Amino acid sequence: MSPAALDNDVYSEAVRPVEARITSVGGSDSEAVVDVEYRLAGESAPREIRLRTKTFDGEAKIVWTNSGLAFSRQGYPGGLVIEAGNPVDLEQDERLVLLPGIYDIEYTDEQRIITIDPSGGEAELFELEFPVVAPESIVAPAGAEMSMGTMRFNPVFLTDVAVEVQARFDELIASCSGLFGDGCPSVMPDQVAKRDAPTALDAASVVWERAGPIALAKADGLRAVADYTVSFSWW
Repeated sequence: MSPAALDNDVYSEAVRPVEARITSVGGSDSEAVVDVEYRLAGESAPREIRLRTKTFDGEAKIVWTNSGLAFSRQGYPGGLVIEAGNPVDLEQDERLVLLPGIYDIEYTDEQRIITIDPSGGEAELFELEFPVVAPESIVAPAGAEMSMGTMRFNPVFLTDVAVEVQARFDELIASCSGLFGDGCPSVMPDQVAKRDAPTALDAASVVWERAGPIALAKADGLRAVADYTVSFSWW
């Protein structure tokens, strides 16, 4: 069971089971299989769940076997807040397993750097029902996708962070002084040196233009990357 589920406040906010009843029991004295039928509060259609019991030191205990929902570990900071509870760290937990019910879940970044909202705003809540019977039928929220039963998030910078990052890129390019200043990408002088061209570069002719949006990259933490084109003339 995921740690966030072990909280009465979290579970009390979920759409919980009601009118549960055992429909069949099988197995042996030491290990049994129990089928339970229940409804979720506010729902008319019944659900079924299969539980297993094992005897430990003479005491029968329920063994939770549902594998939950898998998440792709991508190296980004971030977590899932379940019913406004404590975040589940996506870098520590690869699966989310909760008690039967329907939960409101939100992607969050406590550092306030990234979001899964494609427009860079606050991510919206999305619902997930547990146990997860058919992962392939789950509709992923905006900024996420389901593939092979695994949910993958596609975070972007929050809008205000993206503005600050762009300003930093602008400062670097402005300090570049043609192609060889402190803010210049190191690959540029190397590429120029390899070309069969005149030896004198007209620094005043250098023009940098951003060729695409700023993107996230993972390399010893979060990094911002951006593609640029550059044009210049030789003397």
